[in-house]
Amino acid sequence: MTSLRVLRILVGLAPALVAIGACPKAEQQATQPPADTSKMMMSDTSHMMMADTSHKMGADTTKAAPDHKPPRKHAKPPRKHLKGDHGGPSAVETAVEQLSPGQVRYEGPDTMVVDSTVRVVLKVAKATQFSPAVPNPHEHVVTAPTRVGDSANVCLNSGAVDFQISPPSCRTQVVTSDTNNAWSWLVTPLRAGQKVLQVHLQALLANMLHKAVFDSTYVVTVTVAPRSFIDRAKDALATWQVILAAVAALLGSAVLISKNLRALIASIFQRGRPPSASGGDVG
Repeated sequence: MTSLRVLRILVGLAPALVAIGACPKAEQQATQPPADTSKMMMSDTSHMMMADTSHKMGADTTKAAPDHKPPRKHAKPPRKHLKGDHGGPSAVETAVEQLSPGQVRYEGPDTMVVDSTVRVVLKVAKATQFSPAVPNPHEHVVTAPTRVGDSANVCLNSGAVDFQISPPSCRTQVVTSDTNNAWSWLVTPLRAGQKVLQVHLQALLANMLHKAVFDSTYVVTVTVAPRSFIDRAKDALATWQVILAAVAALLGSAVLISKNLRALIASIFQRGRPPSASGGDVG
């Protein structure tokens, strides 16, 4: 009986013990403050807005901003194209207008030969033109337009291995209003083949302190033939003639020296001999 009563008491105390244990948990939950959700929102929203909006606006507005810089000024034209102090043409333009139309003509052989010197002529016509060219046989004539001033500086150039030109320097001379203005050179081809001569002409004006106002270059193609066998034989014969003449002159000098030496020796021996007796003994 006693054990049954104790068992009933324990069964009746079990729900009470469970209710007593649950009460402290409810009190702890009731006394605990709510979570601070404002701090999390401020952190998230401020970070997203400040980072995203500031970056995009800064980039977009910078790219979209119009360029209000004034356009760059063009460089000044060269001085030779500048107008005069009063808006008129420059000194160079005036000088070019003073030039006269003319022609330049090259005259030379149509075929040159290696190591054979020929004469080449360059003519300049001022304020007129050359008559139609009727070249002589084996002559090469080339005519071209140009501009001519009070004087002209003319050069004849080529490769140093192709031609030997004398005189080698350019020359300046006064140009008259006719076709009698001429320059000439002695040209010696050095190699066979199709070679090139260059004619360079500079127009000069007296009031421009001999400054080139207008220049032009003309190219002339020249055919250079090798020396023929006969020409080489003639040259060899002429060379041998010179050599033989020199040898003959040396031999003549040697013979003359030998004769003079023999005469000198004979005269020395004659002076050393005693004089011979001219008569008999006297008793």
